[in-house]
Amino acid sequence: MKMPVSFEQFQKNPVAAIAFVALVAIGYLYVDQKMMNTKVDDRCQTRVSELEVKVDKYVEHIRRLDSALAYTSAKNEMLLQTR
Repeated sequence: MKMPVSFEQFQKNPVAAIAFVALVAIGYLYVDQKMMNTKVDDRCQTRVSELEVKVDKYVEHIRRLDSALAYTSAKNEMLLQTR
């Protein structure tokens, strides 16, 4: 693998050569971080979708329990009134 900066270029202008290598490294880290963020975002979106399904299921279950409780309370009230 050939180095992006030759030894002769480094001897002539070491600050520019180091700046070039640093720029390449920063560019690589930036792209790597963007790819990692995309992967994490995809996993989070999948998890959010799964949790939304669970919440909808629990809301429906609570609605049914609330209806059953209201029915039972009304029936109990009617039985208490007939005594």
